[in-house]
Amino acid sequence: MMTDKYDEVEHLWDQIYVTGLHQLTNLFEEPSKAISLSYSEFQLLAAIDIQQGVSLHELAARRQISRSRLSQLMGALLRQQLVEQHVAATDRRIRIFTLTETGRQSLAQLQTTYHHIFAELQLACGPTQLAEMLKTLQQIQNYVAEAQLLRKAED
Repeated sequence: MMTDKYDEVEHLWDQIYVTGLHQLTNLFEEPSKAISLSYSEFQLLAAIDIQQGVSLHELAARRQISRSRLSQLMGALLRQQLVEQHVAATDRRIRIFTLTETGRQSLAQLQTTYHHIFAELQLACGPTQLAEMLKTLQQIQNYVAEAQLLRKAED
């Protein structure tokens, strides 16, 4: 009996992933892949653009990602010459990042593409459904964050 219930829940999650989350992920990853970026790298470019001359510490706090993951992403952006790093004038231990001209062009191209995707999603789903989906995704994000904190506390 328990197996049937488990299979039902597992089937539901498979449907959610296949019909929604996987497709949504692909929808956002595809445009950035066309110019050899991940969606996370695009988001990082956008964060740097908001505050030209931003440190790793500020970026990690703003994007809510670990410094090690941020270092990986920044390494990729540096290799592609989309960002430049400089030493802070006030503290030579701090690296400051700015967009290069190529970085600004790539960001502008992707922002236009994502603007169209968001507009199409809003037309397809309607603003109410889209707001509900975002609310549900936020609840899932909160649940995952809490579960990760609990696991860390147990370790």
